[in-house]
Amino acid sequence: MTFNAGATSNARDYDRNGVRSTGQNVFNVLRHYNFNSQEEIEYVSRRNILGVFGQASLDYQNYLYITLASRTDWVSNLAEENRSITYPSASVSFVPTSVLDFGNLPIDFMKIRASYGTSATFPSGYPIASTLSLDTKDFKVDGNNVITNTSGSTLGNTGLKPELLTELEFGIEANLFDNRFSAEVSHFDRTTNDLIISQPLDPSTGYTSTSTNIGEISATGWEVDLNADWIRGDKFNWSTSLNYTTNQAIVVDLGQDTDQIVYAGYSTRGNAAIPGLPLTSMIGTSVGRNSDGAPLIDASGSYTSNNDTNYKTNNYALIGDSNPDFIANVANTISYGNVSFNFLFNATIGGDMYSSYSLTSTDRKSTRLNSSHTQHLVCRLLLEKKLNSSHTQHLVCRLLLEKKTTSCINHFFFF
Repeated sequence: MTFNAGATSNARDYDRNGVRSTGQNVFNVLRHYNFNSQEEIEYVSRRNILGVFGQASLDYQNYLYITLASRTDWVSNLAEENRSITYPSASVSFVPTSVLDFGNLPIDFMKIRASYGTSATFPSGYPIASTLSLDTKDFKVDGNNVITNTSGSTLGNTGLKPELLTELEFGIEANLFDNRFSAEVSHFDRTTNDLIISQPLDPSTGYTSTSTNIGEISATGWEVDLNADWIRGDKFNWSTSLNYTTNQAIVVDLGQDTDQIVYAGYSTRGNAAIPGLPLTSMIGTSVGRNSDGAPLIDASGSYTSNNDTNYKTNNYALIGDSNPDFIANVANTISYGNVSFNFLFNATIGGDMYSSYSLTSTDRKSTRLNSSHTQHLVCRLLLEKKLNSSHTQHLVCRLLLEKKTTSCINHFFFF
């Protein structure tokens, strides 16, 4: 049995000094004297974390391992009542190949393990204080510099807490066939309490954002690692590794009196934390719909828009989920002597993504089906008498709604 104890101190100083010049006179002369005005860039921050920890480990006859540990940290940039946090951990593992005889089974090594762990995350900067920006040369009056103090864009939050992550994990490891094949499978259940995010604010408050905590996030997932040595030789070797992971984080509780918190992007399109939905949910403006859920179309033939991005009052505001269904990697290493060749295949399956480029390309492609194509189609069908009046009316109305016909309508009465 072994026991370790200790204390740590981690101080971080950030000091940024520079000059921002604007108003270039001569192109590509990148010197400050070639610009009309200069503005100082200065930012200083300091954070210190003090910690104490202890760990005890037990190894029983090389087949049972138990570890217990705990740590307490104090951080300097949070309010006194929130600056301390304690997070323990424990793990146990059993190696059956050290005590059991598997006979003729091709099992070289096996380990079954379970662990419970916690860890903390602390904010940087000065998140609990609303800071002032000092400008000694903001503007001039009668040739004299005017000194100003302006409030920063971030609102301080004195109730901000450290972020605590708790994880329970079960796994099994095995080496087979003379250690040519190895496998490791893990399942985890992870809970994040008081997740620290930057929450956008209405500019009318005088600020644009504030640091805040989200009550509880629950995540579950699997991780599978497989390794195979296909060829083992004196000079030539070939091995393959496969990794497969899934992870789904669900918002359990926001910890605030609100329906959702937009933490990335904008209120009209961004990522929002909504209770009961994935943390990676995407919200945005949607197509207007009637009480039956059918899309509404305006007089010009376009879909109407619903600018209500609150999921509670408009379920269609949920436009996607950026989290993939799974991520897989297959890596191969082929070597001959001292020369090796590595290549990797990566697959990210599922997950939604907003792309302005794709949106613009789609709009352009839809306009390429111009009126000449539509005129030819409708007029040819009319000439061949393959459309009766009811079919013609239906086709024309549909093409009008899709904006795929224009002057062709003027020829209908001629035929």
